[in-house]
Parts: sequence; C-alpha cells; structure tokens
Amino acid sequence: GVSYEDIRRLNLLPELIKAACSVLGAWDWDEKAPIAKYATVTIYHPNASYEGYANHFHDYYKQKYTTSHSFANFGYTGLIGSIGAYNEVSIGLGQKVWITTEQDITSRFVHLGLGEFHRNSSTNNIEFVGIEYSAKEFNVYSWKDMYNTPNHPILEDVVYWDPHPQPSNHPCFSSLLIDHYGHLDAISIIRNITSLLETGNTLNLIIDYGENAAYLAYSAPDDPQGPIEAFNRVHIRIDMMKLFAEPPPKFEDFK
Repeated sequence: GVSYEDIRRLNLLPELIKAACSVLGAWDWDEKAPIAKYATVTIYHPNASYEGYANHFHDYYKQKYTTSHSFANFGYTGLIGSIGAYNEVSIGLGQKVWITTEQDITSRFVHLGLGEFHRNSSTNNIEFVGIEYSAKEFNVYSWKDMYNTPNHPILEDVVYWDPHPQPSNHPCFSSLLIDHYGHLDAISIIRNITSLLETGNTLNLIIDYGENAAYLAYSAPDDPQGPIEAFNRVHIRIDMMKLFAEPPPKFEDFK
C-alpha cells in the first residue's frame, strides 16, 4: 500500500511548485510531473452498492436523502479533494489556488468558479459565479461586480480570473476573451484561449453546460510523438448524461 507520508507529500505538491490556473478549469502543474501518469475520472454514486455498507457506516452516510446526486471528479489517483467536478444536475466546479505571499495561510485566497444549468425548468437558465475565500474573507462575484481594471475589464456574462498577474509578458486572459467574445464554446476555448494562454499544462477541463458534456485532456509525459502539455493535446469529449447512467460497480466486481 501507499504510506500516509507519501500521500501527504503528494498533496503538498501544488503548494511547493506554486500551481496556478484559471476559472476555465485549467490547472498548471509541471506537465512532466509523475502524477500525470495517474489521471483519473471518478464517478461517485449516492447509493452505495457494496456489502456491509448499511451496517458499518454512520446513519448520515446511508444516503436517506433524495437530493443526493452522482458527480464526477476530474483529477488524479491519490490526490485529495477536487480540481474540477460536475454532477448529474449540471452543477460544475473549478478551483484556482492563488498564493499571494509565502506567509501563513491567512494571506492566501482560494478562487472557485461555480456554474449551474437549470436544465429541467420551463426555460433553460445558466448561472456562473466566482467565489473568493481565505481564512478571513469570503466574497461571491457575478460578472457585474467582479474586478474592473484595465487588465481585468468586466465582460457581460463572463466570470474569469487570469492565471498570470497583469501586466506581464503573458497573453492577457481578458484580451483573448474579448477577441472571441460571443462564441466562447468549448472548441473555441480549446483552440483560441487555453492554447494561446498556455494554461492547463497538466489538466485542461472545459464543461459545456448546454451540451451536458466535458472536454478533457491530460498531459502525456510518456508520449514520444504528441505534445506533452494538456492544452496542446487532443481533448476527449465525454457525454456526461451517458456517463452518469452507467450502473455503479458492485462489491463482487472487485473480488
């Protein structure tokens, strides 16, 4: 098995190498990092099917709640928590860790992008907010009240955080969004945003709420022919409705 210390060291990697990312669900680690060999998409089902579940777990986990939903976690084997996630009622989450200083955690902010698509209502409606929190603050932004600066202009119906501090020599996230504003679908984002911004080195995930689909690419340090970085690789389109419809595994499947 894997020791506790090895798991702990693995989960400290984002802090040690100062991982950065954007609200498009792109995650910037070293594309040659060993963890890239252990990419996983894990589906969590609300109703457990393995033997002994009801008798050995606390009542809270017996899933008596009809509001529980299956969800997919996009990440890596052994990595605790979630980088990007999406559930069967079209709620998606992308994380961006922002390290402002090398001091204690009170000076660090975590940025989240939270999206929701009301698919079964009388009129389809999509909402997206940005959440910023630290040990001392908690802020929720819509596109109307995000930062409004020359390097981070407000764009109607777009919530975003640049992975690079601006101004810098890196392409400005806002300038790319402005160039393609009005047709920011998954294909356009892959071809014209993340590849030019060079964000999503190790994992690049774009959720299309309208299609109920995920476009996903991982880096491939062992591929001698294709590009290494995730943002430059072919993305796999996953039909999330079909994926959630797959039956959960049973205990006997692992015997």
